[in-house]
Amino acid sequence: MHPYKLVKDVRTGEETGNVDAVMNGDLDAFLKAYLMLMGQKEEL
Repeated sequence: MHPYKLVKDVRTGEETGNVDAVMNGDLDAFLKAYLMLMGQKEEL
């Protein structure tokens, strides 16, 4: 993944600098951000 040091979900704005963790499957923060976004849209 060199030279990239950032993983970002443009839909939610969630980002992390730990590329290796994301590549190893640590997606919890991204999943939570997406679910929170979808929950907010239903309330509107």
